Amino acid sequence: RRTSAMNSIVLQAKNVHQKQTNRDRLRSLNLHLRAGEIVGVAGVEGSGQSALVDVLLGLSEFEGSLEILGEPVSKGKTK
Repeated sequence: RRTSAMNSIVLQAKNVHQKQTNRDRLRSLNLHLRAGEIVGVAGVEGSGQSALVDVLLGLSEFEGSLEILGEPVSKGKTK
């Protein structure tokens, strides 16, 4: 049986889009992860795995919305 804490969303991405030099690295990514879930990311080279990690770590600028533990994440690198 899951508790309400286990059902809480810890990461939510809505329509996340990340572009690099005229090329989409992520396009319209929608994702939510709940506490206790384990997720893997796989794909062929160039399909956006590194772009996803860069966005989640705040290393790349992006469009859309991203929340971790209910708090908005900034749109990317500070200059």
